[in-house]
Amino acid sequence: MHTTKIKTICFIVTLLSFSVFSFAQAQHEVRIINGVEYYVYSVQQGEGLFRISQNFGVSQDEITRINPEVRDGLRIGQIILIPRQTQTAQTPQTQTPPPANVVASAFGGGNQPAPAEQRTVVENREPSFHFHTVQRRQTLFSLSQHYGVTQDDIIRFNPQAARGLRTGEVLRIPKAETARTETRTVETQQNISEEYFIHTVEARETLFSISRKHNVTQADIEHLNTDLDVLSIGRELRIPRNVVPAQTTDAVSERTTAFLDWRRIFGRQRVADDATKLRIAFLLPFSLENRANVDARFFEFYAGAVKAIHEAQTNGISLDIHTFDTGTTEERLQDIFAQNPILREVDLIVGPAHHIQVPIVTQFAQRHRVKTLIPLSNRVPDIERNPYIFQFNPGMNVEIDFLRQMFDTQFANMNIVFANIEGVSEADEGAIISREIRQMLNERGRRYSTLTISAPEINLFEPRLNSRGRNLIIFNTNQFQLVQPFLANLNTANRDFDITIFERYGWKNRDVRRPNGIYVAPFRPESEILHLRSYNQNFVNLFGWEATYHSPRFDILGYDLVTYFIRILSDRKTDIANQLQLEAHREGLQSQFRFVRRSLDSGFINQQMYFGNSQVR
Repeated sequence: MHTTKIKTICFIVTLLSFSVFSFAQAQHEVRIINGVEYYVYSVQQGEGLFRISQNFGVSQDEITRINPEVRDGLRIGQIILIPRQTQTAQTPQTQTPPPANVVASAFGGGNQPAPAEQRTVVENREPSFHFHTVQRRQTLFSLSQHYGVTQDDIIRFNPQAARGLRTGEVLRIPKAETARTETRTVETQQNISEEYFIHTVEARETLFSISRKHNVTQADIEHLNTDLDVLSIGRELRIPRNVVPAQTTDAVSERTTAFLDWRRIFGRQRVADDATKLRIAFLLPFSLENRANVDARFFEFYAGAVKAIHEAQTNGISLDIHTFDTGTTEERLQDIFAQNPILREVDLIVGPAHHIQVPIVTQFAQRHRVKTLIPLSNRVPDIERNPYIFQFNPGMNVEIDFLRQMFDTQFANMNIVFANIEGVSEADEGAIISREIRQMLNERGRRYSTLTISAPEINLFEPRLNSRGRNLIIFNTNQFQLVQPFLANLNTANRDFDITIFERYGWKNRDVRRPNGIYVAPFRPESEILHLRSYNQNFVNLFGWEATYHSPRFDILGYDLVTYFIRILSDRKTDIANQLQLEAHREGLQSQFRFVRRSLDSGFINQQMYFGNSQVR
């Protein structure tokens, strides 16, 4: 009877999936890009990523990979691409393990046993390669992240790389699809029943929910089971026995992982009195279930946080650190809160990273009165009515207030030209800031000119420029790809005119030639970061690899924030609940924090901004 019921459920699920596919096929435009067919879909009111993924029969991670902007949330009318699925079942592809062979114990919690022996197996054909010229400051770790292969894969085809990389050296890096990593689990017949028990997969269960149900990590289950890309109802999984519970990652436990050598980092630190113990939980998207889409920034943010934890431990502060892999969906986060009551008792929650998950965390924080740091999002809902939230990224209101000062000082005598690109959404953050600046100039009676542009053309900007003074160009978009076609015009005009572009901070990482740029951000310019060389050396000494050199440095952001909040929370004299502004106990490396709130019933928002310059020749 049970078997019949399972077959009936599977038939219904298959029928529904086929119906959804047929509906999508009939209703939506199909576009072919690089030989791949996509549906062109307009987001409807009330829809989330989960519902769209279910309607089209495509995973949320796949939609996010193709449309990375959805990590910041969906908007009504937003156009996204959905890969077209065929009615024939596709053979699941084996995914490449995450960079640096990160195991679940580093981020999913739990004391993970030493990883089983690994070997790289190459199919019986000559593998295809990327030929990569090593750039300054690149490491094996950063290259493995960029190409989605392991460091061992790179070393196998470039043995000299084991001794270090040389700038200008050309490496053969195997393409991800030509190499796969197998984990060999050594078992003996006589004690196999003592090593694991059997779990039968039920409807709607995932690898994540099963690992939480049995108090093990996902890596524990993966070691004993192969082909876990798809979990079918009724499948029998081996679940390991006698592993340490998975919810808590104790920062002073003795274990070794490929990402963080916990024994070396914390093994010699003395444990302080429990009276000073702080409990911190990290909710970050390490994507252990979909390792091909791992974002190195979150590894590095957490590594910087661990460096701060290490220093605090050295100074006698005892810490319980809990880590949870949030993925990218609302459902995953809700599952974590439902199954981990420890989160109601911690002193601080750090996360999440994705904007779509922020409302779930803030509601949880208010309901259970848990202090929560939102490290990345600049749009935190209901922060004016939630006294438990700390928002680091100041957001548009703070940025505009800062710009008012800049236009009265640094930009006071500049000729201002608003370059409005046709077709840009009114909801674009750059469009909003552009309108706010125009309104501010109108209030001050300052003159400016406006140029509407749709395509590059000869002498596009020249009629609006002042040959005798400085010119400031303000585009109406936050998206660099919309601005890039017009940079050639500005480069040409810059030969005869003094041109400066008002940039968004994220454009700093775009290596495209353009005139001088100015920006405002909650991060110091790199040239103003004190003791950066010492920090970098200590980081390498602690972890054995270098962080990625981008703007901002996510490792330094994690280090600065966690150091700051450890000091705030461990200072028993600081009564946060009755303060409108938090004191700066120390000067951060990359950011100084000035957390302020409007009333005792509202949350704190960092108000510190910096003015910087950038230029790419």
